[in-house]
Amino acid sequence: MRHYLSFWNILGALVLVLGLVVLVMTGGRIRTQVNGLPPIVSPSVKTAPIKVTVQLYFPKAGGTSFVLEQRQVTLSATQTPYQAALDQLAAGPRQGGVAVIPAGTPAPRVFVASGTAYVDLPQVYTHLNYGLSGDTLLIHSIANTLLAIGNVNEVRFMIGGRPAVSLGPLSLVDPISKSR
Repeated sequence: MRHYLSFWNILGALVLVLGLVVLVMTGGRIRTQVNGLPPIVSPSVKTAPIKVTVQLYFPKAGGTSFVLEQRQVTLSATQTPYQAALDQLAAGPRQGGVAVIPAGTPAPRVFVASGTAYVDLPQVYTHLNYGLSGDTLLIHSIANTLLAIGNVNEVRFMIGGRPAVSLGPLSLVDPISKSR
């Protein structure tokens, strides 16, 4: 009987009871806030739609610079402004730029931690055959769009969930940072 009342068993039971008390008191709805973004709310909680304005960078027709396009988007309860911006970038330009992500190709996934945006490019992006200039426009279009959002200071790329070394002939070893 004595080995059931060890210090670790009592501590574990106490943590379990405290967790259940917190769960009951919050009604199963736990709210968290990340990097100044709107709180992430459990799906059972209904929230008002949040509208944000995103700045999208599409290449100009000659590929020498970018066209800035602003769009107002309504975020779903689980969507971040970062992902909404990349989804809009994948939807293509409306005001004179050139689509950098081919129609029917999924938008990259993005998550942000400590001021760094991590962009996970789908594996299909490795087969676009854009060449150095096209790959550069693609990567900088994505990076400039994310760097325009509040607290992102640098962008790192991944392919299929692993750190990317290159995209075609373009090196992705170093992050893309805001200009000083």
